[in-house]
Amino acid sequence: MILDKTSMQANPRVARQLLRAHRYGALG
Repeated sequence: MILDKTSMQANPRVARQLLRAHRYGALG
């Protein structure tokens, strides 16, 4: 999934998980 405003607004829960993964460098 692409982390963008639309995705964040559509799926706030998923956005939080992506943010966590990004912090840990899972997404690079």
